[in-house]
Amino acid sequence: MSQGDYRSFTPADRDRMVAVLGKWSSGPTWWSPITAVSETVPGLYVMLDELGRIRWMGSAGGRLGVLGRVRSHLNDHGHPWKKTTFDRIVVAPATDQISRSTLRRCEGRAAESMCLDRYLPGHIWPPPR
Repeated sequence: MSQGDYRSFTPADRDRMVAVLGKWSSGPTWWSPITAVSETVPGLYVMLDELGRIRWMGSAGGRLGVLGRVRSHLNDHGHPWKKTTFDRIVVAPATDQISRSTLRRCEGRAAESMCLDRYLPGHIWPPPR
């Protein structure tokens, strides 16, 4: 896949992320430069490059939530491109009561609703159901 095959993150994508969380949503989406993330909330996230293109989509839970996932991505020695490619993150926060399995299903639904399999073909998401 060439660099031009990635697509920009849109307000409709943001709305889809919140919508799939439904009753588990804990507020509006927020964004941060990748190096300034400090929130430990659970939720869905999208990593964007410096041009605002979607480069990764996932979910984060557990004690460190989003902060833990960002740290994990930036320290992923098997994929050093993440450190130089990820510029900012958009997060749809979830309530602390969301289970890991529910969060993973929401991740699958968000990826499906955003048609990310067309733009990130090597990434595999959880089943949305």
